[in-house]
Amino acid sequence: MIREESRKMVVCKPLKMAEPLVWLMSGVISLCIMLSATLAYADHDQVVRVQFVGWSATSQDTYLVRLIDEDRGNRLEIREVGKPTAIMSVGTTPSTVNRVLESEQFANWSFTVLPSKGLSAPNGWRLSGQEAGVSLNINLSNGKGIVVLGNTRLKPTGSGAFAEARISEAYWSADSSRVVLVVTHSKSGAWGLDVDEAYGFKLNSSGESEKPVKTDDKADKKKSTKKKP
Repeated sequence: MIREESRKMVVCKPLKMAEPLVWLMSGVISLCIMLSATLAYADHDQVVRVQFVGWSATSQDTYLVRLIDEDRGNRLEIREVGKPTAIMSVGTTPSTVNRVLESEQFANWSFTVLPSKGLSAPNGWRLSGQEAGVSLNINLSNGKGIVVLGNTRLKPTGSGAFAEARISEAYWSADSSRVVLVVTHSKSGAWGLDVDEAYGFKLNSSGESEKPVKTDDKADKKKSTKKKP
């Protein structure tokens, strides 16, 4: 007789090392994705453009600008010379910007007065910018000398340095008593930026700003507390 031996089925179990390997590979992939996103953000330039729309026909100190901002979104802002914040800010898209301009809250201001464009005023005064430490001084040559209208701080970058700043455009009232200037902050490369900011000034007949010039509070405090010999 021929004895038939029973055949046993051999079931291969997954190797215990497979699961840790999968976890390791998943972690590596996640890390690569995070690093790619971080590097992409670091190389992304912050870009903001300011477009002057017009002076108000009903309030001579009021003007309208349009901001094209890739990060925060586009918006229309009603501003007043000498004030750091907008009176009103409304977000817009290419399809809604005309509708917002025609709305009652904007139409009542009647931003139809066109400016005199350029660094030189209609009466001959001329603007210039000069970096001083971590600030940009905004100077005005009024024919008799140079006065400082104000200053704006330079923008720090991720590399620990500061972006360059310059006056890129100016928009004057017809009588040269008001001006809105655009300062452009720029830095190329990683952590780059190309950002416009608008500042409005009201001038007296001598070409001086009616708004006090910014000073260094710490320096002023040291001067006031210094004892006389």
